[in-house]
Amino acid sequence: MEDLKFRRIVSSRHRVEFLAFSSSKRWGTLLGACFGDYSVRLYDCSGNEEAVLLACFTEHASNVWGLCFSSDGSLLASCSSDKQLIVYSVDQVSVLKVLTLHSGTVWSCKFTSQKLLASASEDCTVKITSVNTGDVSSTVSFNLPLESLDISKEKELMCVSASRYGKVWILASQESKPIEVYSSEVGVHAVQFIRDNKDTEYLVVSTQSHAILVYLMTDVLVNASCNSPPAFVLEGHCNIIWRFCSISNECSTTLISASGDKTVRFWDLITRKCVHVLRYFQGSLDPNSQILACDFIQGKEDYSKLSIGTYDGCIYIGNLVE
Repeated sequence: MEDLKFRRIVSSRHRVEFLAFSSSKRWGTLLGACFGDYSVRLYDCSGNEEAVLLACFTEHASNVWGLCFSSDGSLLASCSSDKQLIVYSVDQVSVLKVLTLHSGTVWSCKFTSQKLLASASEDCTVKITSVNTGDVSSTVSFNLPLESLDISKEKELMCVSASRYGKVWILASQESKPIEVYSSEVGVHAVQFIRDNKDTEYLVVSTQSHAILVYLMTDVLVNASCNSPPAFVLEGHCNIIWRFCSISNECSTTLISASGDKTVRFWDLITRKCVHVLRYFQGSLDPNSQILACDFIQGKEDYSKLSIGTYDGCIYIGNLVE
């Protein structure tokens, strides 16, 4: 990780809530970001200097909690406390559709491979919606408010969590009964699927005790039992772990965790050890600022990029040489 050099590309007066990378035929490397002023911003990060702001969308009326790109990079979606999901055309840099589907805060959203939009809400439901028509094709109801959601890229598995209530479920299909993976008095924060260099799929969960639980999905699906034990646990953070992303190559897979303890940690999933800790970013306006967001994009040339977002409104990008 000595090759990872960061530069500050954005400075804002408002905290960075969420970051999402994508690639576009028209724009190249894109970064979507939502800020504490309720804005959603789209940046061109193809160059090596400051990011170029392509658009600043201000349609949301309250906190924006999540962003996601479609797999082909043509669509961007955001979700908010204003109960709305907004879908944007990346090529046209414009608002495509405003969806009011939920009766509570929409905490998380993800596109499926078929460009359907999944959303998890305070109203205890997950809704699967057609972006083209705006019609809800499926609703899955739970008995607790939902906060985090992710969809695996290959098997279309879905994980959802009632974070404050210490519950995490897996849905193998929209019609199947949810598998309760985690149930504890200790709440959770982030949930995310990752795939290693050998094509093995994991579910990664961060808990309020600042641990990272790593579940092997083959075990979860075979056992289909309540409160499945994790394959292993990663410990080292001393505050909330807000976000995950991962890096894979032929030799290894590295999990990256961004935390309120002001660090970003790199975990080798083979050795199950922390191999690097980032504690300070050159040019930081506040070295003590919490790290709230991160995302990674695999480069097509000779490097890949890691983005970091902080409470003091800064976004940093590091080029990781392959």
